[in-house]
Amino acid sequence: MKRSILSLAALLPNIIAPMGIPSSELHSLESRQDSVLDLPAIADTFTPHDKAVIVSIMGDSYSAAPGAGNPKPGDYAQKCHQFDESYGFQLIDKFPFWSSWGVLGGFTACTGDKTDDFLNKQIGRMDNDNDIVALTLGGNDIGFVPIVFACLLTGNLGPDCDKRLTHAEHMLGGGGPGTLHDAIFRVWDAIFRKMKKDWHYQVYQIGYPLFFNEDSDWCNEQSFKLVAKPGPKLSKGRRRRLNNIIRLYNKQMASWVDAYNNKNKNHELDWGHERIFFVNPDSAFHGHRFCEPGVQDPSFEDDRIWLFGAGTKDNSGNNALSQATNLTDIDNNMLFSGPPYEHVNATHCKDDSAYDTEDDFTILCDYARNINSTSDLESTVQVSIRNMAKRSFHPRTKGMNAMRAALSVKLRQQRTNDAYQLTHGLCSFHMKEFAICTRGERLLKAYVMPLLDHVKLRIGGTTDSQPRDINDWEPYSMTSDLPDTLKITGENVGDYVQFNYQDKSWTTDAHDYPEGNNDGWCDTGGWANGPGGCDRAIRDMDCTFHC
Repeated sequence: MKRSILSLAALLPNIIAPMGIPSSELHSLESRQDSVLDLPAIADTFTPHDKAVIVSIMGDSYSAAPGAGNPKPGDYAQKCHQFDESYGFQLIDKFPFWSSWGVLGGFTACTGDKTDDFLNKQIGRMDNDNDIVALTLGGNDIGFVPIVFACLLTGNLGPDCDKRLTHAEHMLGGGGPGTLHDAIFRVWDAIFRKMKKDWHYQVYQIGYPLFFNEDSDWCNEQSFKLVAKPGPKLSKGRRRRLNNIIRLYNKQMASWVDAYNNKNKNHELDWGHERIFFVNPDSAFHGHRFCEPGVQDPSFEDDRIWLFGAGTKDNSGNNALSQATNLTDIDNNMLFSGPPYEHVNATHCKDDSAYDTEDDFTILCDYARNINSTSDLESTVQVSIRNMAKRSFHPRTKGMNAMRAALSVKLRQQRTNDAYQLTHGLCSFHMKEFAICTRGERLLKAYVMPLLDHVKLRIGGTTDSQPRDINDWEPYSMTSDLPDTLKITGENVGDYVQFNYQDKSWTTDAHDYPEGNNDGWCDTGGWANGPGGCDRAIRDMDCTFHC
């Protein structure tokens, strides 16, 4: 998998950042209208390892970002219409946490993918060591693209618009085979099967923004025009009904995330706490939708609109799609090839089996029918809409920045030690103790690899590269997700090690419970190379204690 890396050098200006964000700041970031505030990165105290944080951006076109920025190179990226101003690429560049290890990004998002495509194509490209998976998914399952064409871009297909909206509402209903609920649970199951069984490894399911301001009057007589003929008028009722589908999607997805967390916290996987979170980016788009009262632009080209209209240009100003004076100026290779249907029989295409199974064919058929319904053209209509439809009603670069900010807010809220709730019971750790000679003095050091809570989730530990002094004159107090420190004291070379946690105390001389100390006990191996003399001496132990 191709990855991008963010080095510490790129983060140095933020190292003096505050260690936390008040809830008032988080709220103001989510609701900010004119631009998305970039708060400085904060220290990463959450990631349970000393290596780069791995982030995977997966799912559909709202993650691939067709038209936002410039096309990414590579066969897979071009096939999937990945563009470099996706919220995912922006997140890697503006990651909300800093550490000396940087961030690695993997990108499998693919325009047009449904949940089955995700399971068949994307899950195999996913790394097993992801810290964070962020994805948008489900819009294509409910028929997002055919809805747009039938309800907004083709003006004479009213019954088909109603049919597609009804289908979407059915897909977003209760559970069971053939519903989005069933499909998205299978996706989440597949993702978590490939992630570590540790609460620090998380999934962020992102929703979709509403398209329209529903209350403005000026937009009632406006319509979108993709190539030839204008679509239907954007009445308040039409705008509201389209928005309501997205509202329903976001509402259902949030409730399904809660249900999935509860299922696995309490029953199937014994998570102990949440590992999947819903991110609703909609509030970040407030004031930047179609039909805003302060942005009365019938072409919907204004930079203050954060969504692509019907073939409109990007609003970043730094890419070929935004700089082109018209669509014919754009290299066809940049836009990629369109669907493999150059001619469509407008009279009979709806009877083709592909009409109900292939979105690209459905779009072209509807477009051909729309042209043919009000003209004297022959029944076979040449259709050439190329990639303009791919980006219509998707976030432009500034909209992708809003999605990135909404995800960053959720990451800051959830990737903090405050989010951890200790599962009380028996905590455990493996410790490697060793003795070395320094200037003729025998010193004791130790690694703790790792510290686990009652359900065997990692909540702390040291690393092989950072052994800790545990001598009796300088004991080690280890901080972790536990509410108090674990104190480790090596009394003498070859002697026992003393452990203290809260009011509990035990030593390596306390062996398996219940024969040993009721506060804690250790299974301790013998010394290798010692402990006498000045050779490096090592021994291992597995300890358990009440926490």
